[in-house]
Amino acid sequence: MQWSLGSGDILPWRLMMEQEVVRQVDLKPIINHGAVSLLFYWPVEICLNQMIGQLQQIYLQMSSPLSLNPRTWEFPVWYDIEHPDFQTVLSHTKWSAEELIKAHCQRFYRVEFLGFLPGFPYLSGLDPKLSLSRKRTPERSIAPGTVAIANNYCGIYPNESPAGWYALGRCPVKLFEPDDSSPMVLSTGDQLIFKPVSASTYSQLKQQRVDPNSFIKQADEK
Repeated sequence: MQWSLGSGDILPWRLMMEQEVVRQVDLKPIINHGAVSLLFYWPVEICLNQMIGQLQQIYLQMSSPLSLNPRTWEFPVWYDIEHPDFQTVLSHTKWSAEELIKAHCQRFYRVEFLGFLPGFPYLSGLDPKLSLSRKRTPERSIAPGTVAIANNYCGIYPNESPAGWYALGRCPVKLFEPDDSSPMVLSTGDQLIFKPVSASTYSQLKQQRVDPNSFIKQADEK
């Protein structure tokens, strides 16, 4: 069964999961995958149609998805202009390296959902001119922290992984800490901007293992 709770922005799933109707049933967390969201439901004390109706009412009563209090992050990125993927993107856009970096950094990105790998953010807001289809032949391995693009998304690989996206650079922020009480650094709805840094600054930040929360922008910095 498919139904709509609203449109136009990220639905405040986290707030909805706290509501009484959700606690009344054996309801598993929703998996958001862009245009599609999955909610796992086992009928215990409430029928499906009744649950859907109550979730719709909860959504309508919420003032705004902004009540999620999304954070804004500023992540440093070393752009590896010698990387073959970077060169491929240059050929696609017909830009200079400086123009590509500027186009990538001047955008505000939003975490639409997390998936593929633990902590991997699918970031909307990519410049349309940077939209490339996924590689026909994925790379067998890509380094942790790689900032990459494909289709209409930008992403950051939390761990070493196979990859079908085009690598632009590296970010020293560790996005997944399995031993932490909150292992995911980013959350759906968070906003993110990139700041270019030198290779030496990137290496220094990576070695220091800087607290990810230090990259949250304060309200007066936005």
